[in-house]
Amino acid sequence: VRLSSKQTPSFLSHSSSRLLSHTRCLELANHCLGFNGWSSHIIALKELANEEEEEEEGRKRRLRFGCVVQLSFPQHGQTTRGTAVEEDSFTETGPDIILQRRCWLHRLVRQAALVQAFSTVLLILL
Repeated sequence: VRLSSKQTPSFLSHSSSRLLSHTRCLELANHCLGFNGWSSHIIALKELANEEEEEEEGRKRRLRFGCVVQLSFPQHGQTTRGTAVEEDSFTETGPDIILQRRCWLHRLVRQAALVQAFSTVLLILL
């Protein structure tokens, strides 16, 4: 396991390249490193400034969350962190909708931070 000091390694800087999905990151890490070969920890998960606006259809809300995730590779003595900010705007129709959107946004921002942390990891298999 090696960590890149660049945000995007040079061999990935082509315009057609994209980050792996959250699911693919987990599959590759478990396959290559084993289930005990790596771990992730949420360092911070914070609700950022939210806004409300009155509109004709109802009250429009915007939720924003930020997250910092740390990846650890104990057998290799390496750690790296990833950060993400995600937001969602919606028309408020009840407290259940707000709760559903908050839970969905929590999951989305955690996954985005983990993918960003994995983007600096380079696995070399021999």
